[in-house]
Amino acid sequence: MPSPLIVIAGPTGAGKTTVADLLLKRKKIPLKRFISCTTRKKRPTEKNHREYHFLTTKQFEEEIGSNKFFEWTKSFGTYYGNRYSDIQTALKGKIPGIFINGDIKGIRKLKQQYPDTLIIFLKSGISDLKERIKNRNFTKKELTLRLNKMRADMKVAKLADLIVENKNDKLLETVKQIEQKLPALIKQRAKKSARS
Repeated sequence: MPSPLIVIAGPTGAGKTTVADLLLKRKKIPLKRFISCTTRKKRPTEKNHREYHFLTTKQFEEEIGSNKFFEWTKSFGTYYGNRYSDIQTALKGKIPGIFINGDIKGIRKLKQQYPDTLIIFLKSGISDLKERIKNRNFTKKELTLRLNKMRADMKVAKLADLIVENKNDKLLETVKQIEQKLPALIKQRAKKSARS
């Protein structure tokens, strides 16, 4: 039985990566990481093909030209995208693939083409989001751009199958809520997919 894709969505600073990492680490639900592509710099704790497929700008643009991406975006000078081949591989797997995406256009396209996709939206108060963004050492210009984009990213909530509030210092509570509700959603979506 095919497994649905699971998208952890939300505005900048919502804690998407942190929540996804903890879900995978705790292993309360069988999940695997979906690997997206990016041109951003690799962080010290990250490995190529584990957190992301880290590409150069030239490599990414060549793959755009070769039509390898199901969807891609350029955000704050950095490319992010998901390949057709990676999505097809994830959909054929027996364990749901979990990936992070904050781009409203990409999520809409994913939901339209793959309606069984489950979207978990992380909601946070504006003050919490601003505090998290400010702690990331952005320049004043980058900070302004991200705060403006944050408001647009909130629209993803309308597409969500599950909305969970991620409050400051309540990360474990957020993850536990997802762990309680997600298995039933996966089961329900898999049955629906098998019938169609």
